[in-house]
Amino acid sequence: MITNVMIIDDEPLARINLRLLIEKYTDWKIVLELENGLDLENYVSQLQPDLIFMDVRMPKRNGILAAKGLLAVPNAPLIVFTSAFGDYALEAFELYALDYLLKPFSDERFKQTLARLDKLSGTASTLKLQREPDKQNTQKPYLKILIVRSVGLIQVVDLNDVVWFRGCGNYVEVILQNEKYLHRVPMSYLEDNMDPNVFARCHRSAIVRVSSIKEIRSQDDGQFNLVLKNGDTLKLSQTYKESLLARIES
Repeated sequence: MITNVMIIDDEPLARINLRLLIEKYTDWKIVLELENGLDLENYVSQLQPDLIFMDVRMPKRNGILAAKGLLAVPNAPLIVFTSAFGDYALEAFELYALDYLLKPFSDERFKQTLARLDKLSGTASTLKLQREPDKQNTQKPYLKILIVRSVGLIQVVDLNDVVWFRGCGNYVEVILQNEKYLHRVPMSYLEDNMDPNVFARCHRSAIVRVSSIKEIRSQDDGQFNLVLKNGDTLKLSQTYKESLLARIES
């Protein structure tokens, strides 16, 4: 069943209206609100929403393009498009939209969307629509941002600002030039979902931005250290040495 929901709309009043309707008629949790569909694949892969209410005409990346991007995301959420323009409805349903709400819509029209959801039985996983992969969009989307949650706060960290990651038990310390964040995510998740041409594992407890490496120093005991441009020093284990060197030299 639906539990986690995202709202995407560039109009603040439209987001408020949807939020009030969701709070009035459901017990769903709104996990995030966005102003456009930019990097939606990253948000979805990390927050795992069951349903997205999404406007069509938005700056930077419109709803149709954002929905097409989700074709490459496993277990993509259901989508309900919301728009003041009806001429995108056919394209929206071709992208397996659950519904298309034409703004301004009433409480009764919103309740019709809820009724459609009620007809879909089963767990949240079976509610995911079985979309056909987009042949032009089958490449796995690499992470561009990290969503770091703390009490009462969600922070969006741009991976372009990250220098390296340090494993800390069940958490990862995300190290920027002048800031640090503690993020609850396995190191293996980062390694599998970041661009290998940008980030590389150098130790079981460290992943480094390749371009941030200033030099590699050999130690008296035959081991190696990485010296980063920001002054940090990391161990380079034998396990990851060859693969890291290959990326630096390529």
